[in-house]
Amino acid sequence: MESNCECMWCSLDFCEYLLARVGLGISTLLLYVPTALAAMHQSGSLLTLSFAIWLTHELKHIKKLPK
Repeated sequence: MESNCECMWCSLDFCEYLLARVGLGISTLLLYVPTALAAMHQSGSLLTLSFAIWLTHELKHIKKLPK
């Protein structure tokens, strides 16, 4: 039961991270692509991919999601 709660919090953290990444991408475009901001946005893609793979792996181990 404890792992179900952990996965739920991890998925919420992932959604928050994606929202922050979208905000960073939009601000990069609005500020006419400053190099440092664009590099931060692009380096976040590795973290996004790693986090998504890990979360998918964790969700495979859940037998029943809490209601």
